[in-house]
Amino acid sequence: MKKMRCENATKNWFSISVIAFFLLCFVCQGNSMAALLRLTAPDILDAMNIKTLKLWLSIFSIVGVLWGVVFAFFGLGVLPPFNTDVLIPWGNGLYGAVFIGFFVTVFFVGRHAFEKRDADLMRLLLYGIFTWLTIEALFSIYYHVFLNAGVDLMLAGILGFPLIRGIHDKNRP
Repeated sequence: MKKMRCENATKNWFSISVIAFFLLCFVCQGNSMAALLRLTAPDILDAMNIKTLKLWLSIFSIVGVLWGVVFAFFGLGVLPPFNTDVLIPWGNGLYGAVFIGFFVTVFFVGRHAFEKRDADLMRLLLYGIFTWLTIEALFSIYYHVFLNAGVDLMLAGILGFPLIRGIHDKNRP
């Protein structure tokens, strides 16, 4: 039974990756897949402009969100088979790395937004933080981990307060 689940997970992982690749090919400004596969690194760098870079970041962000949805609802068991004895410690490391990466992003982007008095950037950062904390709190409540839901609520206040004030005080010295 477990072997069958791992084989299905591998097939699902491969299928999702293929779909993501074809989606990338489809949205890359009408280029054919063959043309995309023939591109070399210098060709790619020379052809990139702000619009292309924005599209690239958007596509991989959407793919990341979709993988997040898969992991949130189906767990890490959708990954190709590996030593399952390390699944929980690895998951802890993964969760810690995401947490660290998120807060490093908040540190640099948040400081930049306040230094430039960029209310739009503050608003976008607020949307990202509230999206993360809302989803995490809902899963915490679903799994009856109410302490973490409380931590999420606390973080929403701690991180949201300066951003909301900064958005409203943009025009003040």
